[in-house]
Parts: sequence; structure tokens; C-alpha cells
Amino acid sequence: TPNAVTSLESGRVVKRFAVGSAGLPNAPVRDLDIDDQGRAWVGTWNGICRVANDDAPLCLSTAEGLFDVRVTALIVDRDGDVWVSLQSGGLQRISTTPVWNIGTREGLPSIPVFAVTVTRDGASWATTPRGLARIAGRQVTALPDALPEGVGQG
Repeated sequence: TPNAVTSLESGRVVKRFAVGSAGLPNAPVRDLDIDDQGRAWVGTWNGICRVANDDAPLCLSTAEGLFDVRVTALIVDRDGDVWVSLQSGGLQRISTTPVWNIGTREGLPSIPVFAVTVTRDGASWATTPRGLARIAGRQVTALPDALPEGVGQG
């Protein structure tokens, strides 16, 4: 829900984390994904948090390297990296290596990034007002012509 993250097991509530308490930022939940370890990654309008049943939420904001706290979407890839699109623009990859900021200088067709997804081949795809971008490894390929005529132009 926009105001809480609820952990379920076999259809029963195990734990409920309400925004503004239990370590979650006091902001609406915008998106979430589950990693291979069963932890929920929660994007809010005030940063992201990793939530597990047995731990207090681990939250990240600008102090931890996000260049904006207003998360529009996130997804966890097969390597466990978290891809976060942010309202003020761009995309960030959070992993065991330093945070990678991806903007127009790195090859995105424009900002902001509205959504991000990961395909079976491990590539990440981002949607922007001026087209799509495919990110494989550290290679960003802009595909502005991939949108139907009139979409994202003007």
C-alpha cells in the first residue's frame, strides 16, 4: 500500500512496516521489488529502503549517495543490483561497487527516467521522454527512434 509494506508468508501477515515508523521514511511508497534473498526493496518519495523480516529497514538517501530521494521506480536485477529511477532525472545502479549515476552524459536520451526493467539477458532498459535506453554492463545505448512517431517529442 502507499502507507505501509507488509510481509506475507503463506498468506499470513508476518510483519508490517508503516511509513514514518519502524525505520521507513515518512513518504508514500512508489515502487518495490523482491531480491533473490527475499528482501523487499522499497522506493519512496524520500529514498529507498531494504526491508527483511528479521532486520530493521536499511534506508538510503542523499547522504548514502542517491542524487535525489524522490524514487519513481526501481527493480532488482539477477546480480542483485538495484536500479533506481529518480524524479529529478537519471538512473542509479546500487550494488556492492560504488553507486553508478546514469544521466544524459552517460548516454540516456533525456531525463527524467520514468521506468526501468531488466530483461532475461541481464540488460536494463529505461524509458525517458525522448526514447529508450539499453544498459548492458557499463554501456548505455540510446534508442530515441524506438518510440512511435509523436511519442516523447516536443
